[in-house]
Amino acid sequence: MLESINYSLIESNQLLTFAGKIAGFFGNFDAKSDKYVLASFISRLNLSLEEYSKAYERESKNPYTLKIDAADRKRDSSFLAFRNYVVACSHRTDEGWGDASSHLLGVITKHGWRANYFGYKAETAALNKVVNEINDLYASDINLLGATLWFNQLASDEQAFEQIQKESDTREPSNLPILTEKRPALVKAIRNLFSVIDSHYSENTTDSVLVNYVNALNEIIISTMSLARANQTRVENQKKATPVAVPGDTTVVQ
Repeated sequence: MLESINYSLIESNQLLTFAGKIAGFFGNFDAKSDKYVLASFISRLNLSLEEYSKAYERESKNPYTLKIDAADRKRDSSFLAFRNYVVACSHRTDEGWGDASSHLLGVITKHGWRANYFGYKAETAALNKVVNEINDLYASDINLLGATLWFNQLASDEQAFEQIQKESDTREPSNLPILTEKRPALVKAIRNLFSVIDSHYSENTTDSVLVNYVNALNEIIISTMSLARANQTRVENQKKATPVAVPGDTTVVQ
């Protein structure tokens, strides 16, 4: 069977290399002898990779790309900090904390519990809905839980991201491919191809063609995930070295 893949750990450049290696492996694929009906999945992978590659090239030349990526990571961290703080508050037995936590977690769940994994546009929409609904309905709950600093930081970082993205959008044509919009299609193409191969392999583990596919692809997967995990470890170590703010501000961002 093919090794498991945690796509959320794979950076944009790593995904491009990963998909490129897969496409390269199937570069001489003979559609005429395609007894496993892989041709259409390989074709979809190649098309998605081409679009993703164009978007990656465009953004790698955009001077705002690094700024946008940094701003996105910052709002992701703020979102997770706020969400995790409220989750922690939900375990407190203080009067009113249970209901207050439930209100806030309900808003987050409704609009995007894993919003930090969304594409830029989807995450912006989700976080704005979370911030706006909490401001409109649950500002008192934020104050009760002492979550004001975390909430304000999330709102501020979301606004900062949108400002940087607006500055970037005004400096280039709007019809060019956007990396975060092309990534899901490429990931889906890889998953679909791998799913078909795994399905056939599970039914015939001795077929030499399938054994070759699985072994070669597993080498690519293992190499990619090793690099991705190493990168995640570096990022986590950097975060641990960064001082964590303590809630203290009592003014809710409107």
